[in-house]
Amino acid sequence: MTRAYRGARGRGHPPPPTTVRLEPGHKRTLYVVFGTLAGSGIGWLLFHHFARVPTEFGEGPHPLEKWWLRLHGLAAMAALVGLGTLLLPHLRRAWQTGHNRASGASLILTVLIVVGTGYGLYYFASEESRPIISLVHWVLGLAVMGLLVTHVALRQRAGRARGTGREAHERRRPGTAAEDERRLHTEIHTGPEAAPRGLRFPGDRQGRI
Repeated sequence: MTRAYRGARGRGHPPPPTTVRLEPGHKRTLYVVFGTLAGSGIGWLLFHHFARVPTEFGEGPHPLEKWWLRLHGLAAMAALVGLGTLLLPHLRRAWQTGHNRASGASLILTVLIVVGTGYGLYYFASEESRPIISLVHWVLGLAVMGLLVTHVALRQRAGRARGTGREAHERRRPGTAAEDERRLHTEIHTGPEAAPRGLRFPGDRQGRI
């Protein structure tokens, strides 16, 4: 127990959480934010490339294309806030405990590149570089969705494996509540002499060693 922890507990503060799991409400909020970000990006792609409308000067952008882009920008700002909420309760602790480091690091690195290319599209892209930056941005943006699904699936599989291991350990460990109940059942129905050794019951003056 660290000195800081003892001091915090002495002042009536709860101990710092050690789990890397997110609260259900926090998780749902992040899913909504990142789902909106991905959906608006895909919507812009579809309208930009496949929903052009004819104008007097040739094909032009669909009227809804700019609204997909505006929604995407709004969701991107919310997503950056969401990433900030993950720094301490999830990213740092998961890295310290070694949970899903490879998938988590790949996801974060890809997200950082997507954030950087999105920033570049708004403020630095020229007419020559914009198509390349845009291509990198949306290709890696789609990859983020796959990496996120993989990361969550690996986390859930690891959680199920740990739960199965704990259950098997409880079944093998002597002196569990289930075993004590079986011993008590044997004592009641077959008499004290048939009870397994090592269990002492009230009224059994001899006891067992």
